[in-house]
Amino acid sequence: MIATAKCELELFIDGKAFDMPATVLNMPEFDIILGMAWLNWHFARIDCAEKKIYLRHGDTEVIFQGINFAPRMLLS
Repeated sequence: MIATAKCELELFIDGKAFDMPATVLNMPEFDIILGMAWLNWHFARIDCAEKKIYLRHGDTEVIFQGINFAPRMLLS
């Protein structure tokens, strides 16, 4: 995997702007990958069962709700 560019982005979640250093990768199957350092900086709590990420933005908590996809089925 080769990085194609580095830049600074503003990631908007629930109307709140989060500054984010970004590395652009040629991985079309992903929209964005949030690194552990960035998640730690924003005191992230991840609830996998509910598909939610809770982030701190100043004195408030912002919730990112993931999309519920139908489970993949294995056919044999």
